[in-house]
Amino acid sequence: MSEKIYMGIDLGTSRSALVSNNGVEKVTLSVVGWPKDLIARQMLKQNLLFGRDALKHRLSLNVVYPLEKGVIKENEQEKTMAQELIKHLISAVEPPSGAKVYGIIGVPAKASVLNKQVVADIAKTVMDYAAVISEPFAVAYYAGRLDNAMIIDVGAGTVDICRMHGTVPEEEDQITLYKGGDYIDKVFYDTLKSTYSTANFTLNMVREIKERHSFVHNVTRSVSQPSSRLTASRECLT
Repeated sequence: MSEKIYMGIDLGTSRSALVSNNGVEKVTLSVVGWPKDLIARQMLKQNLLFGRDALKHRLSLNVVYPLEKGVIKENEQEKTMAQELIKHLISAVEPPSGAKVYGIIGVPAKASVLNKQVVADIAKTVMDYAAVISEPFAVAYYAGRLDNAMIIDVGAGTVDICRMHGTVPEEEDQITLYKGGDYIDKVFYDTLKSTYSTANFTLNMVREIKERHSFVHNVTRSVSQPSSRLTASRECLT
């Protein structure tokens, strides 16, 4: 019998992640780039770059974020890039020749039937079987919180809320808010720009500052102080 590989994939607006039953875990930024011209291709010696590699060489690349608000964009080119991103994640597993690949893919709670079908159709081109499920429901199922529970998934593109009451959640049990981490990044960027109009920084730089220093807690220290996010979190807990 052929070997079976089981994997779970979270296609996120900002990051995408994969785990598999053979112990592989991979997280990458949800960005894909390809060389702008022959010179760029000769220099990079690759047809596609992903994640931080794509951002590092972004001046030599056409760069796309194929996932918007947690779902694959309608543009055909970006659908293709989403497929390549899924293939890139699966490649980390290195399925043996002839192995059957089965996948569960998480999507936002209120993703439309059409969006789910697009994800499933793309996934089935690189897997033997793919199922698309609500991300907060997947969290509830894993945690065993199937009744009297509220699951909140804060992502870059969306915030998903799902109530669990002992059954598979229906449409009215789930809500998707379309203001997540990306919205915070933009507000942060605009605030800095209006306060320090002569400063030179990009949205990516602002996002990295947020991800390195931010947390939910009342503090008075500035980000330049050495106290780490972990230390502050411990202070909060105590």
